[in-house]
Amino acid sequence: MQEDESGRVCGYRRCGAALPAVSGRGNRARFCQDGKTWGSRNLTCREAEAALVDVDSLREDGQPVDDGAVAELGRQVDAALGPARVLAESLSAVGRQLDSTVADALAARDSARADAEEQRRLRGLADAAAATAKADADEATRVAEKALAARAQAEKERDAERRARAEADAARQRAEGRAVTLQEELSRATSRAEAVAAHAAELDRSLASATAELAAARAQLEEHRSRATAVERELRERLTAQAEEHRAQTEDTRARHERALSDARAESRRLREEGERERAGHGRAMVEINSTINQLNRDLGAAESARRQAVEQATAATTRATGLAELATALRDRVDAEEFTRLPEHLRALLSAR
Repeated sequence: MQEDESGRVCGYRRCGAALPAVSGRGNRARFCQDGKTWGSRNLTCREAEAALVDVDSLREDGQPVDDGAVAELGRQVDAALGPARVLAESLSAVGRQLDSTVADALAARDSARADAEEQRRLRGLADAAAATAKADADEATRVAEKALAARAQAEKERDAERRARAEADAARQRAEGRAVTLQEELSRATSRAEAVAAHAAELDRSLASATAELAAARAQLEEHRSRATAVERELRERLTAQAEEHRAQTEDTRARHERALSDARAESRRLREEGERERAGHGRAMVEINSTINQLNRDLGAAESARRQAVEQATAATTRATGLAELATALRDRVDAEEFTRLPEHLRALLSAR
């Protein structure tokens, strides 16, 4: 901690001037350093105070001081003060130099401290700049990696573009060859179109003739169709009559067989009842009855077989009637002059009769 320099005064008791404030460490001057002198001998404040100290020491002996002694003392003082004055001046110069050196040292220390603070600040800035530079370097590395990847992709795209260009050239050559081929085919197609046009004109003329013939054929077909319709109607009527006749015969046969079967069953029951009553003494009659029953059973089987045959005949007749009806329908739609000659005799007779 620095001492208060505001109350310091010169050590010469007759001066008492305030001494200037001095900063820093080191010895402080006790006397004025501004070159002020005292007396006829131009004593400095330090020298004058030393002389007073000597005078005071002489007075303490209790002896009176005469002029000779004072003069001698003055000479001694002068003789002593000569080297002392030189030494004092040297010391003053050294003190001033020391003060200047101390001030310079303190200023250098303060400057060094400021420089150290500045160095610390600069080092912090340098560390921050280094961190930023490292981050920038990392970012530059990532950018470089991306650039390398982009360059590789660009090279791939360039190779793909070269392949596409080569394929496009090949496709263009194929297209040119195809165009030549298509031109030749177009020429041939034009020739064929002209031939087709001529043939189409010929076909138009043939179509007109065929249309006229078709109209005549349609008129004939309508006539044959009307005749076939009449034949079909007559065939249906005949087949229906035959089917009704067969059905009536079948029903009559079935009724007769059922009546015979009923009579045989009644007779069988009657004979069985009589046989049971006369079984003990009529063995021969039982044999005859059994024979009669067997005969009746055979007759019943024959009647049933005849009935089934009649039913089958009626079914066949119905089937034939249906087939004839369908044939008549087909004939009505398809008959013409050529097919008429291929029809059966009875159908030709029927168609001719119509």
